[in-house]
Amino acid sequence: MARWKFQVEQEQAEKFPYLLDGIQSKWGSGYNPIVYLDRDGYNLIISTSE
Repeated sequence: MARWKFQVEQEQAEKFPYLLDGIQSKWGSGYNPIVYLDRDGYNLIISTSE
């Protein structure tokens, strides 16, 4: 319990708070991308399960 409390107190504002919905990879690639967008809209992170 104390560990969770410590993490919550140390939490900062997220750099990439937005998640783009409806993104699909090219057919047959086998990737399931997750795309996060920066607060200002100029940066993004593309993450896959691999």
